[in-house]
Amino acid sequence: MTLTELTVRRRRSPSPRRHGLLVCAPFHSTSNAPVGLAYLRAHLQERGIRTDLLDLNIEARRALRSAVVPGVDDHDRDVLVARLFMQSQRSYLGEALTWAWHDDGGAAAIAKRIEAHPSSLVREFWHGIDIDGLVSDNPLRRVAAALRAWFDERVREVARGPYDWVGFSLTISNVAASLHAARLLRGARPDLLIVLGGPHVSARTAEELLRAAPWVDAAVPAPAYEALEQLLSGLACGAAPPPGVWWRQGGGRADLRPWRDAVIESGPPAGHADMEALPLADWSGLDLALYDPAFDVSAARPGTKVTDRRTVALQTSRGCSYSKCEFCHNVVDYPRYLLQTPGRVVREVQHQVATLGVTNVFFTDDEFNGSRRRMVELGNSLGDNVPDIRFFAWLRLDKIDRPVLEALYRGGCRQVFIGVEAVDDALLGSMTKGYSAAVALDRLRRLAEFAGERSDFRYSFNLIVDHPQEQLGSVIATFEAVCREPELFVGRVAAFCRYHLYEGTPAFARFGSDAIGVLEPLFPQGPPIDSFRYLTPLQDRPDRRERFALWEAIEAITCPHRATTTLSAAGPGPTIYD
Repeated sequence: MTLTELTVRRRRSPSPRRHGLLVCAPFHSTSNAPVGLAYLRAHLQERGIRTDLLDLNIEARRALRSAVVPGVDDHDRDVLVARLFMQSQRSYLGEALTWAWHDDGGAAAIAKRIEAHPSSLVREFWHGIDIDGLVSDNPLRRVAAALRAWFDERVREVARGPYDWVGFSLTISNVAASLHAARLLRGARPDLLIVLGGPHVSARTAEELLRAAPWVDAAVPAPAYEALEQLLSGLACGAAPPPGVWWRQGGGRADLRPWRDAVIESGPPAGHADMEALPLADWSGLDLALYDPAFDVSAARPGTKVTDRRTVALQTSRGCSYSKCEFCHNVVDYPRYLLQTPGRVVREVQHQVATLGVTNVFFTDDEFNGSRRRMVELGNSLGDNVPDIRFFAWLRLDKIDRPVLEALYRGGCRQVFIGVEAVDDALLGSMTKGYSAAVALDRLRRLAEFAGERSDFRYSFNLIVDHPQEQLGSVIATFEAVCREPELFVGRVAAFCRYHLYEGTPAFARFGSDAIGVLEPLFPQGPPIDSFRYLTPLQDRPDRRERFALWEAIEAITCPHRATTTLSAAGPGPTIYD
């Protein structure tokens, strides 16, 4: 059945129900519930489209934690669940596991493709992830089988539900599980409208995703608010799909005809939603206690014994005020910096505190402090109107100063993470970061001074490793900066991030002709799917081992309590930015 045929069927229906479900599949963050879905749900419900939320990622982790897995004791099971559902890191192992569900040869076929891959960078990367553990008969393989059995049955329960449509929120790491769930739903419910959306469905990738998954009806790139609402409302009255929606015009649905027979059409992408006009996020139905925040602002209340770590995730802006970093997708996907006023933010926080009883907040903005004036006003307003909250946010380094820090602290900020990226001019210039090493070190000194005066204020930051233009001299300069002022780095560097090229970014345009998809060996035969993140042979230069040896020394100095290094000659392991 094509989308056109589905439209005709619904046109004949006297009273379409328009009851849907937004789904987040494994693997995704276990630190917080998927924030975009809470806003999208509120938007749809305001327009009369009943919408439920389902986080299959957090449900899967909970189910496996209590599962009896034959041949695996409880301790080994818990260790493996923690490896698959990593709190603040990318679960590459989980991605390989779920892509194997699409392959007739299973994990063994993936391992074989990895071994035969022409790039040593890709082979080394996946062997470092322990891809071989999915092939041999061991506890990991058994836990993986238990996960699939649970997941398949849970999706069948969804198919038996009262839904007219199901939308999947795709991030890089849950594409395979989402497409697998969509295929199961199509087999059980030929009449169901199945839609792909989320942060990693874009105008550049929507068509190829539909070609790769002929059992899916439509893809709605972000921002999906108006386009999805118009799609659902239009189908109910027989209208054609609106602009901003990619859909399957002919064939390929219930009979799963070959992808090459499908015809994909799209209208112009929808415009970005007005941040100020967004409805208040609706988290009802999700148990926030199931998540494990990577930060604990609940502990930042001296003299109290707070045990409620539930944290509500909120977004108050999109994009970035600078929007030139060569590795960042925001430069392309959110070219304009969109903000909510301080009054709108305060109203949202007050609403969430009143309805959920939660006073811990995570502001998920890529750059929370893009406007200095807004930041000072917002911090003071939060302090005046909701003094009991404590929050965590991501900040841009060069926009940090004393008045901003004081206002943030007054408003309840007790922990921040900063994308420092580098403290060497050559590396910062290669990334088009927009500030110098001198500025970076100056702001780190200000942070250290501020934190030294307030025992309940914490901050951390990252450094990027293995940039395509990284020279040994730059790593030496970084090592020397750490040795000169260890107090700025020790215990503060939270992540050494492997540099990846991301699809659509300025860096991809610059280095992409040599790009090697990290996920290439995972994909079964069929239509191509964008690998999303890439390595480049430029990273594999003769001085690579010397550079990584220095990075390991830097990590040993800055993270003295880390049991094992995340760096190796094959490159850093998965970290919070991967």
